Amino acid sequence: MERITDFKLERAYVLQREIQCALLSEKILEYEVGNFMSITKAPEFLNFDAIKIKTILERDDLNVASEKDVFEAVKLWFPMKSALFPSIVYAFAK
Repeated sequence: MERITDFKLERAYVLQREIQCALLSEKILEYEVGNFMSITKAPEFLNFDAIKIKTILERDDLNVASEKDVFEAVKLWFPMKSALFPSIVYAFAK
């Protein structure tokens, strides 16, 4: 998935939710990991659930300049999910 726009990525998320295709899920994850900093600026990032965030952050090939970038991204995401704090702790504890 090269040269993907926010619109195309949003459509890919919708398609993946509708058809539950494992290959599409893996390709989206590869794109998210390789383009993490641009993904964090997309509106859909704030809708990621804790398991998706954990899956991305656990990847050894996460494309970030520093751990500080990851921390800043999680700081953006977390306030949107603070009501779900117990389920977030549970997801990250696994």
